Amino acid sequence: MCANLSPKCERHRSELLRDDTANADRLKAAASAATKAAAAAPLNATLAAARTDAAAAFNAASVALVDTQVRTASLLAFFVGLFSIFIGLFKVGSVMNLMSPPVISGFQTAASITCVRA
Repeated sequence: MCANLSPKCERHRSELLRDDTANADRLKAAASAATKAAAAAPLNATLAAARTDAAAAFNAASVALVDTQVRTASLLAFFVGLFSIFIGLFKVGSVMNLMSPPVISGFQTAASITCVRA
């Protein structure tokens, strides 16, 4: 460093001052970023907990939906069997003679497609 106040030394001092100002600005920006990160930490934890709660709720809803579907299918199968027994006991199968063969074939095809898709 220059001990005298020559123009060259003034230039050095102004460069050092400018570097110190830039460093101070960088430190302020880093401190601000650290403060924001510290403030965001509880929010991030809250969001992570909410995400976990939402996933658990979705899984519970999926299990409930599948359970409902299984119960509905079981009840439907029971009533179809009961209806089939009723038709057999009371000889109502003769009603099928009133339906045309293409209609019966269509029902059978739709039933087989439904079984294959399930």
